[in-house]
Amino acid sequence: MLTVLRPYLLGLSVLLIFFGFYQGRRTKQCQRKPRLLTTILLWSSTAIVALSILFPQIVAELLAG
Repeated sequence: MLTVLRPYLLGLSVLLIFFGFYQGRRTKQCQRKPRLLTTILLWSSTAIVALSILFPQIVAELLAG
């Protein structure tokens, strides 16, 4: 079931991560400093999605046990 939805979910993830980086850029333009936790979560989400796109079998094996 999720195999059929995988491309759409990954595409949505990429779009939401781009939106997160856009929001971070807007924060800097408003002379505000983004929070450290927000930055860490954004970059870790980017790494997880990139690993899921580039190495799907390795991620599946790690999640399976």
